[in-house]
Amino acid sequence: MTRFRGEGFESSSYTEMIERVEVMGQRPARRLKIVLDETTASSYRYARRKAAIETDLGEEAFPAQCPWSFAEAVDAGFWPE
Repeated sequence: MTRFRGEGFESSSYTEMIERVEVMGQRPARRLKIVLDETTASSYRYARRKAAIETDLGEEAFPAQCPWSFAEAVDAGFWPE
């Protein structure tokens, strides 16, 4: 499988994640997992469409759902095998 990880994807996904985490400080802790899951899913959908456009491969070339957990996605040392 071909893997793409552009700086635009990392930057926009990270920015969205930080904005959501900042808002979470104002929400009850029980909402944490829901908000993180929603952020991961929405960021991935956007990144998948953008990657398809930038690579001319089409969305079907990329997994339909994010293959990584939120914890993996925000771990600076994580790189999928």
